[in-house]
Amino acid sequence: MLAQVSVEMRAEDGSFDQVPAVVEAVDGFPGVFVIGPRDGFRPGATYRFTDRGERRRKAPERVTVTVDDAPLEAAMPLSLSIWPLYSETISVGVGSSCQAPLWVAQVLTEVALPEPFQEWRDQLLYRTFVDGRIWRPKSHLCDHIPPGRSWRETTSEDLLFSECSDPTGQTRKYRFYQENVRHQGLDPTEHAVRVQAFLPGTDVVLESEAVSADLSCPGHLEP
Repeated sequence: MLAQVSVEMRAEDGSFDQVPAVVEAVDGFPGVFVIGPRDGFRPGATYRFTDRGERRRKAPERVTVTVDDAPLEAAMPLSLSIWPLYSETISVGVGSSCQAPLWVAQVLTEVALPEPFQEWRDQLLYRTFVDGRIWRPKSHLCDHIPPGRSWRETTSEDLLFSECSDPTGQTRKYRFYQENVRHQGLDPTEHAVRVQAFLPGTDVVLESEAVSADLSCPGHLEP
């Protein structure tokens, strides 16, 4: 990997000089690696990372970052919010097919750091736990969800759901999904939810307090 990615540090004259680098795998997040200067990052210094390997088109070929002076401490509070329950039909990845539509009761979860540290949000890796188990559904079996991210597009958000009976009483043309496939929904009851946030390359792990989320099936919600 280091043969494809170089690390440079900006000098006082504005030029960049390559520095010895190191790469380390992040425990608990397969496929995630931390690349940085061998002697560690210097607060206030600016580094440039250049990736010359073959990557997906969305991955940047060059990134420049400046190391902040403000540290992120393990004692930093991580607050977890549960949005109001609502229901609709969503697409869910299932076992014997790539995708199935389900009528669900669902809640959006969101974690946040104190205001001065919000800029750390996208640099953390997240795990959502529901009743002590990791929650990692997909909207499509072929979806690639990077480790430390959820099936939501926004970092630090997740979506919990339970399957409910279609309130219209209509027979769904995808009925065979219900008969032959176990989806990844939760039971339509109350659950304990908590979130962990990891700072890659360190032992800093932030954890929210457990919050209750009720996924009981409601009636049909009119638009």
